[in-house]
Amino acid sequence: MGLEGQELLAKLDELGASATKEEQMLASGYFTLRKDGTKRLAQSQFYIALMDARSAKTRLERASTANQEENNIQQTHPPESSEEANASTDEVKVSVY
Repeated sequence: MGLEGQELLAKLDELGASATKEEQMLASGYFTLRKDGTKRLAQSQFYIALMDARSAKTRLERASTANQEENNIQQTHPPESSEEANASTDEVKVSVY
């Protein structure tokens, strides 16, 4: 019916904060035409698409942040090579009494 995902968010950014909800819905294609030619806003569909788009954006941002944090940890604490890991376990001695 109308724009979705990143396209919807981009259109709303383009319109700016001063745009009314009606203007946002019309510009992003969330309306139907009645027999008399007037436009009927598809509010429910618009808000569902908007929530989906924002949710997807948030998931992507969180995944990106998690990947960056993991990369930072790996850069500051690189994983031991398998030889180093084996050497450190070989040096451990356990005494049982």
